[in-house]
Amino acid sequence: MRKLMLASMLLLPLLLAGQDYSTSVGGRGGYSSGITFKGFLDEYRAVEAMLSWRGGGMQFTMLAQSYRPVMLEYSDHLFLFAGYGAHVGYTRWYTRHTGSQTIYGHPTYFYSRRSSPVIGADAILGLEYRMYRVPLAMSLDLKPYLELFGERFVSIMPVDMAFSLRYTF
Repeated sequence: MRKLMLASMLLLPLLLAGQDYSTSVGGRGGYSSGITFKGFLDEYRAVEAMLSWRGGGMQFTMLAQSYRPVMLEYSDHLFLFAGYGAHVGYTRWYTRHTGSQTIYGHPTYFYSRRSSPVIGADAILGLEYRMYRVPLAMSLDLKPYLELFGERFVSIMPVDMAFSLRYTF
């Protein structure tokens, strides 16, 4: 019981304190799921770093973003953001090969695992809701990207939509 009270006394001020949002860390769930870290340069500009996993591989993405408040007549917690950046990483996939034997007249197949480094260009557009009483920020974003050197030489993903939840400090 004493441990619970001590933990409550330590965590309650953190959860209830109104904080300036200058840095955040959290998770991004979507096609490119992973860990996200965001730091604000000023009130309207931020830099976001993401470590994401998709396609059996891992990518590191850096994005420059600009923020603007929206719907101020209803709430000062909602922001529209847009930005651009790049990513580097690797991806993995399976390649199907036809075997030399047949079974009942049908060819046999075997699969080999391949991997390749990738680089790409990213864009991002989204909405972020900031909770000021609780140090959390939630966002819904669309992050299309163009990628080189993966399973195909050029890959385009127009719809990489995700939900992010970040702790702000």
